[in-house]
Amino acid sequence: MTAEDGAVFKYEVLKDGKVIYVEDEKVEKQFTYKPTNAGDYVVRVSAKPISAKSYGDVKEIGFKAALPQVSRGGEQVAVNTFRVYGTDRIKTAVAVSQTGWDEAEYAVVARADDFPDALSAGPLAKKYDAPILLTYKDRLNEEVEIELLRLGVKMCLL
Repeated sequence: MTAEDGAVFKYEVLKDGKVIYVEDEKVEKQFTYKPTNAGDYVVRVSAKPISAKSYGDVKEIGFKAALPQVSRGGEQVAVNTFRVYGTDRIKTAVAVSQTGWDEAEYAVVARADDFPDALSAGPLAKKYDAPILLTYKDRLNEEVEIELLRLGVKMCLL
C-alpha cells in the first residue's frame, strides 16, 4: 500500500507496551524517534486506504533504550543509548543500517549463515563508511534489496 494508492499512514511509538506518540500522515516518510528515557520501545507503522475504517499492513521494529552512567572528570553522567534489533540477524542488520545511514555509496553484503564472514567485514565497512547487510548464501534477501535501494548504494562489496 502506498501514498499513490490513497493510503493514510500511522506512525506510533510504544514504550513499555503503552502508546506514547502517534502521528497520522497522508505521505510515506522516514520516521525518526529518539527516546529520552530508558525502557522497551516499539515503533509501529501501519497503513490503510482512505476509505477504510481500520489500519492494516502493520510493520514493527523494537529497541531497548538505556541510560548508562559514565564517569567524566570524576562525575557520573547519564548517557543516552538504545538497542537496535530485528526478529532475526538479517532484519537486525537492516535495522542497524536504517539507524546509522541515510545514504551510502557502498554496502558490505555478507552471508547470514556464516558469522566469520560478517565479522571479518568490519574493517572493510569502516574503510568505506558502509553498512554490513546479511543475506542468504544463494540469493539476496528482499528486505536487504529494499535497503540497498533506499541507501542509493552504487557498489556492493561481497
